[in-house]
Amino acid sequence: VLSPSDSIFVSYGISFLKAGILIYIPQGYGNLKVNVRKKIKNSFIGSFYSMVYVGNDTNLNIYEDVFSDNIDRKFFFEISEMVIGENSNVFYNVFQNIDVFSEYFATRKLKTNGKNNIEFNDVSLGAAYQRVDDRISMENEHVELKYTGLYFTKDNQKYDILVNARHRGTNQGADIIVKGILDDKSKVYFNGVLKVDKKLKRINSFLGGHSLHLSPECKSDSIPSLEIDSFDVKSGHAASLTQFDEEKLFYMMSRGLSEEEAKKAIAQGFIEGAIRRISDDEFKVKIKKHLVSKGLDIVEVS
Repeated sequence: VLSPSDSIFVSYGISFLKAGILIYIPQGYGNLKVNVRKKIKNSFIGSFYSMVYVGNDTNLNIYEDVFSDNIDRKFFFEISEMVIGENSNVFYNVFQNIDVFSEYFATRKLKTNGKNNIEFNDVSLGAAYQRVDDRISMENEHVELKYTGLYFTKDNQKYDILVNARHRGTNQGADIIVKGILDDKSKVYFNGVLKVDKKLKRINSFLGGHSLHLSPECKSDSIPSLEIDSFDVKSGHAASLTQFDEEKLFYMMSRGLSEEEAKKAIAQGFIEGAIRRISDDEFKVKIKKHLVSKGLDIVEVS
């Protein structure tokens, strides 16, 4: 479902292909859990290709860890495609935590075949620079998508996050949220596009991008866009940027909280809103532990 003509990043990644993995799940397999760990080693420069095929009438939980073994500089390109058969449900959890001296490029495309429930959770904590391009093509009828993107950046980290979801069948819904916390001089750019093709009916979708700044020197841009070519559609989008300013802190401190408690309450409420969307409790605990290890000690691990 991906070709070199899709983007210059896909073309470049394919030309430097070093390794790959194929996961094939036959029709009617039932319930299955798959763990994939991708370890980037020793000044690696190249790309990794993942192909996942899920047959009809199957429930798949897939957990993908991307990490590195040391702090030397690496360039890692990841190309992933997933095709989901009819009447199959997928929980797709991706966790990127490579060292902050390396650069990470990922293009992922997911395609449905109808009567599917999809939960796609994309968590990013590592890399000096990251460019992630997630594309979801919802083919045929009765597809429900819940997408949650979560990030925490600090120091001089820079992220480009692109999410493109396309409705191509009737009776579909999509709930897409990208949310993160920035600190120090880090920068994040989010561009989301929600597209509804022509002559579709009963579409209900939402797209949002939200960021919280812990430092006055960090920067974020959130640009959610809608492209609607049908009439029987309920759709919306939103973007927000929240900063720790003196007025908000004063208001909360006037209610009896210390300055540290006020900051913790704001950040805790902000990040919990995203984590709560994730269904898997084990994955949620993992996210919180890694946020603490990255220095976000306002997050409580339970």
